[in-house]
Amino acid sequence: MNGNANVSQKLSLITAYRGKYRQAHLKVQLLWLERIRKEQEFTDFEVVVVEGDAEENGRAIASQYDWVQFRHIPMSNLFHKSLLLNGAAAIAKGEYLIPFDVDLLPAEGVLQLHLKLALNSPYCLVSGFRVQLAESPSTEQPLLSSEALLAAMDIEDNSLLGPEDNPRALRKYLIDRQRFGVCPCYPKQLYDSLGGYDEAYIGRGPEDQDLIERACASGLTLIRSYDLLYFHMPHIESEGWDDPDLLAANRARFAQRRRDKWASIKTQNQ
Repeated sequence: MNGNANVSQKLSLITAYRGKYRQAHLKVQLLWLERIRKEQEFTDFEVVVVEGDAEENGRAIASQYDWVQFRHIPMSNLFHKSLLLNGAAAIAKGEYLIPFDVDLLPAEGVLQLHLKLALNSPYCLVSGFRVQLAESPSTEQPLLSSEALLAAMDIEDNSLLGPEDNPRALRKYLIDRQRFGVCPCYPKQLYDSLGGYDEAYIGRGPEDQDLIERACASGLTLIRSYDLLYFHMPHIESEGWDDPDLLAANRARFAQRRRDKWASIKTQNQ
């Protein structure tokens, strides 16, 4: 799919990054996106990388591309994703923001379509679909196409599905009315009005789901499109990302927020 010449709005992919663990991913991702810019002729997007680490590792990689903004925030031990994404959003130039993990690769044509759907769906928070790659592409050889990656997959292997597509997640979505999706595309004005990510979530946790549910509470409906395919590159856990105490605290905070929300709704309906 070629870029739509009538689409003048710009898209910002905002990325929270920890360099010493994810340099290989950042290299692959930016090479992949550069190919989309050249071969798909879609250039109406930027990438904003904010690195949270004791040392600055990613600037040399990011500086190879004039469509990438880079910022370093000194951070030891803990990986404060919410703070980093808010830092990226603060300097983003786009009218639309997609929180974009450094281990994601959009299929060809997806960024164009994602932006187009968001522009034409003012009442929808448009998100995509994710499949897991068995191994990350290598920068030592030409990157495969999306079709080639899919052709090499055993699509019936349930392990290739993202956690948001397992039966437990479906129950949460249908019964508990929880809302979660891959790469939701936020109008920047809405992101700012919501206050962005809640920085009380530190490390891994439901920070993405929390923001989605606040966006939905503002009046949007979450839409997941299977035409918006994102590949997820495998990786080991990063230091400070999977602390069990932080994870438990994050989940408890999110659960309490949802209980307070439904209690308020019940009181209003009485």
